Amino acid sequence: MTEKTREESHLPALDGLRGLAILLVLLFHTFARPEVQHANWIIKSFNQVSLFGWTGVDLFFVLSGFLITRILLDAKTSTNFFKVFYMRRILRIFPLYYLSLIGVFLIWPLLKLHTGSISGNDAGHVGLTVQLWYWLNLVNWPTAIHPMLVPLLSHYWTLSIEEQFYAVWPAVVYFLSEKRLALLSVAGIVSVFILRNLPIVQAFGATHDNFLYRLTPFRMDTLLFGGLLAILFKHVDRSKLLRWAVPIFVVTLALLLWKAQPSPAEGAITFTGLAVLYSSLLTICITSKTAGALFRTRLLRGMGKYSYSVYLIHPSVLFFMDVLVIRPLQKHLLPGHPYGAPLIFTLLNICVCFGIARITWVLIESPILRLKRHFRYTYRDDQALKGETGAVSSPVAIELG
Repeated sequence: MTEKTREESHLPALDGLRGLAILLVLLFHTFARPEVQHANWIIKSFNQVSLFGWTGVDLFFVLSGFLITRILLDAKTSTNFFKVFYMRRILRIFPLYYLSLIGVFLIWPLLKLHTGSISGNDAGHVGLTVQLWYWLNLVNWPTAIHPMLVPLLSHYWTLSIEEQFYAVWPAVVYFLSEKRLALLSVAGIVSVFILRNLPIVQAFGATHDNFLYRLTPFRMDTLLFGGLLAILFKHVDRSKLLRWAVPIFVVTLALLLWKAQPSPAEGAITFTGLAVLYSSLLTICITSKTAGALFRTRLLRGMGKYSYSVYLIHPSVLFFMDVLVIRPLQKHLLPGHPYGAPLIFTLLNICVCFGIARITWVLIESPILRLKRHFRYTYRDDQALKGETGAVSSPVAIELG
């Protein structure tokens, strides 16, 4: 018996799609202004896009569901299915994640610089009980009620949801046939929609704005949409998928732009709409030559490459930039420009975030990711490498943020 290692394929357009997702998040956190009124059409249009940027995390969820499911489906016959999957996930996610926690929980208080801004006391110390939620990747649960538990890490709830998904989904994919996996995904999507619309859940959502937004049971459908798409992409003709995806995307986008900032009650439907929107966009991205070329541009792919680091650090960068650079500049150099100045500052913040992410990529991420060569899916014989057509079927190698 010989073992063969399956070479990994790459879908470059999805790097660009991830770049769009991180750009949406950055625009929302740096520019979105619900109060914009007396401004020219350029600022108003830019602001409308920024307001829609809160949905960028949903695009990340759909991407994660799709890519992880496709990797798992292709690796299902490997001899080291679970070991390789989890070791590669650990190498991709944990080093930078835990370094960021060390920076906020241990190094920041020692610096004693604006430390009161990250917690409720002057010393800037975050208690061990609170820290534990972050170390265990469970922070989405307490922050569903107290979203600003640690302000600089308030966005880590999305990472917790993805990690919880990774914990159980490989076993589900491994033990179920693709038909049953698709049925389970559909059932899960429907169940989550019903769950979000139960009166008692709606009541909690009306009281706590982040209750529906951050709890895993209410957001799992977006990941399941991505997983279902991975199965369809494997078995359905791409031209047929494209014919369905384009009108769905256009109609859903128009409806969601009309309600870019939903109330908790509206969110019960809006979250499903976002899953549909970004699933259709992903489908267009991988089935349309024109869309694929757009998302394969160097700029978007570069943003996607550094998106994980940018996502982790951007609130801290925005805080320091605001205190040390933006406020002094606005006070002394750009007074009287309520919208123009924030536009300039947004672009400046984005450049700084990606500049730092480039440094972390070279010094930390890239050297660690090279260790993945020690963890590859292996197969017992040539037949295990072949799909129905006889061609080698390879797992996707795109890394997730």
